[in-house]
Amino acid sequence: MYQPSEMASLMNTMYHMNGDIKKKILNNEDIGSFPERYLTIHTAELTDTKDRTNDFEKFSHQYIQNMKVLFEGDSNDHKSNFNNAIQSCIQCHQTSCRGPIPRIKKLLIK
Repeated sequence: MYQPSEMASLMNTMYHMNGDIKKKILNNEDIGSFPERYLTIHTAELTDTKDRTNDFEKFSHQYIQNMKVLFEGDSNDHKSNFNNAIQSCIQCHQTSCRGPIPRIKKLLIK
């Protein structure tokens, strides 16, 4: 039976949480506070430990920074700040684990 790694589980959780954030932004609802769970991206066990590269570290830090800007920024900037965070996911996945890119792109707010 398939057992996802901590990172795979975290990525799925983040995908669903970001889907909820997208809906709140589109409905002009309060998005709440920064999900501290996202910080485990730096420590979660990857499926393949060789994937924790300098690129991964750079992009994961950028993602966290972009998410903090989203949650701490002005609500008028939510759409662009959210898209910046999602773009950092796409950029990271372009360096490895390209499979989820089409799914991640669906999170972008048009």
